[in-house]
Amino acid sequence: MRKSSVVVFLTVALLVAVLGSALAASIPERIDHQQRRINQGVVSGQLTRAETEILQGNLDMIKERYYKMSYDGTLTPPEREKLNRMLDRNSSMIYKKKHNPIQRLY
Repeated sequence: MRKSSVVVFLTVALLVAVLGSALAASIPERIDHQQRRINQGVVSGQLTRAETEILQGNLDMIKERYYKMSYDGTLTPPEREKLNRMLDRNSSMIYKKKHNPIQRLY
């Protein structure tokens, strides 16, 4: 009984460590990933010119906010939370615009 509880505890601890590190992607990594998603949508024709301008404008604004917030060398937890919320919304918008029925015709 004791041996099985130790195995369960170690398994849970390992899962928490792996998932925690996977979910804790840095802000610059998330910005780069979203930039690649936008670029891929342009190349594949999933994004129209207008959609690309909106998404790129949002991402540029987020980058600017990040650089202003991190100018002093650190991001406070509220600043990090704000940037993550902005990136979450932009990520959702990228998904929706890439998967809508409107496609580029040129």
